[in-house]
Amino acid sequence: MRLRPIILLVAILSIGGWFAYKSWWAEPPTFPVERTLTDRNGRTVEARVLARNELEISSVRLSDGVVFRYPIDYLSDKDREFLEPYPRSRLKTLNSGPAEPVAPTEKGKLVDLHKKISHNIQLILMDLRRPNPAGSGYTKGELQYRLKQLQDDLIDVEKDLLKLSYREGSTN
Repeated sequence: MRLRPIILLVAILSIGGWFAYKSWWAEPPTFPVERTLTDRNGRTVEARVLARNELEISSVRLSDGVVFRYPIDYLSDKDREFLEPYPRSRLKTLNSGPAEPVAPTEKGKLVDLHKKISHNIQLILMDLRRPNPAGSGYTKGELQYRLKQLQDDLIDVEKDLLKLSYREGSTN
């Protein structure tokens, strides 16, 4: 009869020791981690989470390689619970780029190229609207020629983006 309480005590201490080991000595999870993040409205994004602090996470969207910050409070309860054991940091990766290099996707490269070409077109259009376009260092004819080249480049990039999105759509 006296043996039963001793066995019960040993069992309780063993279980308690196991939980203590798991919570105190186990390795904490580390970044980066890939996950489908969901916000409170049910919207999702495939991302590689690079770091977190008390308020935000730093992530790379896998579809186009864009680095972004996202408030933890806006995440679903399930994602907040998942990220809870991960270590907090100062999110240095946001200012200096991702912690480990992220290869830009083909789509990401095309989107960046599209933005650059569109920006250059806007600059040329501003120069052409000036009373003296030659003040920019180029004649009006040179600016118009460069504008035509950029517009053709933009059309080519848009075609490539359409082909890529068609390819991605047919593989899914």
